[in-house]
Amino acid sequence: KRTPDNKPESWSITMFTEEVVRGGMSFAVSAVMRKLEAEIRNAGALSAWQIVSPGATTAVGVLRHVVLSEVQEEVYHEPTVLLATRITGEEEIPPGVVAIITPDAVDVLSHVSVRARQLKVLFATCYDETALQPISQLANTFIKCSIAGDKVDVTPSDASAAAPGSTAGTDAAATGAVRLKMYESTPAKYCLQEGELGGGKADMCGAKTNNLVALRKLLPASILTPSSAVIPFGSLVKTLRDSTNAAVNSKYETAVGEALKDDKQRIGATLTNIQHAIAELAEPAGMKDDVLAAMRKNEGGEADWDGAFETIKKVWASTWNERAFIACRKASIDPRRIQMCVLVQKIVEAQYAFVLHTVNPTTSDASEMYGEIVVGQGEALVANAPGRAFGFACSKSDGAEPVVKSFPSKSVALWGSGWIFRSDSNAEDLPGFAGAGLFDSFPVVKHTSSVIDYRNEKLVCDRTFAKDLMLQLKNLAVVVEQKMGGVPQDIEGCYRDGKLYVVQTRPQVGLD
Repeated sequence: KRTPDNKPESWSITMFTEEVVRGGMSFAVSAVMRKLEAEIRNAGALSAWQIVSPGATTAVGVLRHVVLSEVQEEVYHEPTVLLATRITGEEEIPPGVVAIITPDAVDVLSHVSVRARQLKVLFATCYDETALQPISQLANTFIKCSIAGDKVDVTPSDASAAAPGSTAGTDAAATGAVRLKMYESTPAKYCLQEGELGGGKADMCGAKTNNLVALRKLLPASILTPSSAVIPFGSLVKTLRDSTNAAVNSKYETAVGEALKDDKQRIGATLTNIQHAIAELAEPAGMKDDVLAAMRKNEGGEADWDGAFETIKKVWASTWNERAFIACRKASIDPRRIQMCVLVQKIVEAQYAFVLHTVNPTTSDASEMYGEIVVGQGEALVANAPGRAFGFACSKSDGAEPVVKSFPSKSVALWGSGWIFRSDSNAEDLPGFAGAGLFDSFPVVKHTSSVIDYRNEKLVCDRTFAKDLMLQLKNLAVVVEQKMGGVPQDIEGCYRDGKLYVVQTRPQVGLD
């Protein structure tokens, strides 16, 4: 059946493609693997559950079946547990949610997981379909979720057991606890080298840049950091107000005004209009010279300017992406007060990327660190690409042995070179606001990808190599935490040819 414009109806396309998939060999193999998965987990002494965020260890609420991306703008007026069929890593957690259970693989150290921990939401993955079935049957009733060791017990409950006045799933910013520090001046230069950030200029850039500059001076020579430059706060406003961009600035202001009308039906379109206006910006006088001069100072020389400028504008435009806008609106933060500086870094052509938390985020055990590793670039990890990362925990004491918590199953590795422009806003790493991962970073040259052959992957096949890498990362986590004054750290970095690099570190969130 076709529509009036002679196109097949959407339901017929869906049905046809589903039959094509079901008729293929891959579907049959997938069905067999699902049956084998439980036995493989048992053989590897791995739990069917993965605790991503412990929350308050116990949560009581009404169970709702949802797709998280479809309810992220909801406000639940009673404590709610979501059984989410799909987690992409881009969603926001709605206010009123006290727990999320999903069958989807979620990296413990991905941005969406970090946000869950900061919001004190119990967040867990269950890989066993038979264990999820009885939970699913409790939909629209009160249930109690309790962490019991390495799994979650789910039992029927009632409204009286729910914690009164629960604030889980709600940023403290909504109560006015968060204050955005604004850089009010107009920067004299469009790009600053690291050496120019001293002398009271730290307020011209975000915590990501300042942490990295401070850390580089403190780390031992065995731990490397990519040299950096920064396009400071105020550069977007300066560019918009440049005489060459008068028409674009008018279009930008009109689109911002439309977005702030709070029309939920049109918010996607109005945010796109803002981003399109930023994309139309012309290069102001002096910007090219400032940025390229700073890049020449960095290792690796300069990049193609046209590509670099387009990438800078994409980072600026991410100030107005949908997940950031929703998060700011729920936290009563005026998005016009978000300032964005851009951290300019040479990409380390990584063989492996890692994220480390110096306090185990699933247990809050300060004596133990937790890490996740992926093949290639780290975007596959922090953006929660399909599949699991290689996860491990290790006591921070001398002589401790690492314990593998999850084996990798991500099918695709990302590879990159050249330059990357990282977002560094004044709204990240703030107490009481889950700002991590709201804004975007982009390489000048798009990453390439390849299918991972785990049969020949050293991380899986070479136990000596894997153990040595885990111990090196444990030691790195201990050193960085010490150098940052003993404050628990969330560290991103990479490994290449026996060398470890730290690309950023920030205070670890979600801890009591």
